[in-house]
Amino acid sequence: MDEEATTIRKHLLLIVTTLGGDPHAAYRLLRFIQESYDDVTIVIAGQCKSAGTLLAVSGNVLVVDKRADLGPLDIQLRKKDEIGEYASSLTAAAALKALQDQASTMYFRLSSEVMGAADGVSLKFASEAAEKITSGLLGNVYSRVEPLDLGEKYRAVQIGIDYASRANIKFGNLKQSRIRDIVEKYPTHDFVIDCREARVLFNRVREPNDVERALLVALGDVAQHEGKTANVRFLATLPPPVEDADNVAHISPNKNSGA
Repeated sequence: MDEEATTIRKHLLLIVTTLGGDPHAAYRLLRFIQESYDDVTIVIAGQCKSAGTLLAVSGNVLVVDKRADLGPLDIQLRKKDEIGEYASSLTAAAALKALQDQASTMYFRLSSEVMGAADGVSLKFASEAAEKITSGLLGNVYSRVEPLDLGEKYRAVQIGIDYASRANIKFGNLKQSRIRDIVEKYPTHDFVIDCREARVLFNRVREPNDVERALLVALGDVAQHEGKTANVRFLATLPPPVEDADNVAHISPNKNSGA
């Protein structure tokens, strides 16, 4: 690796593609990047999920290709009694929201039906009757909720919010009102945030310019799909030929590194 390649410069263009991983590793990486560069352009040309989204938040400008598949900042949790399998921290929130909606709908529908069943039925009587019926029907469902497990999932959501807030301090590209949205708004880990949706969340979003498109073409699938090994390439002002093996360093990353 020559001296020019290791020189810290003021501007960084970082192409991120990952299915997600460790948010703590991603946060350590973005802090190093923000402390080392005055201007950071994040380019998304393929899938960029979870911890990759945290890196996307950390830049000054977000470049989103038409083929890009950005996702919510969804912290993945290990499944109990499973090896190497992860579950979305958004699952618990979605489940509770569904139960809340079901309970609310049932309560108001029953109140209305009780009041309409006979003349002279008071609102108080109808409300108490609806409450007892709703509690009886849904009580067993709520009793199956494990408080500790639920707390762990909500803590994971809060980790995403706190890291996004900190990652956003230097450049402020993520709209302040959208910090919680990028963590909580989307129902699934695989939800697609394209360029149009990204403009709702971020202040500075654009499509790749001609130079960036040439770079993406030169990199090929490396820029769009997470591989089994990481590819670190130090480039000059123009992208080198793909077959230039001397300019590529292969690193065996942790599968859930988030980088």
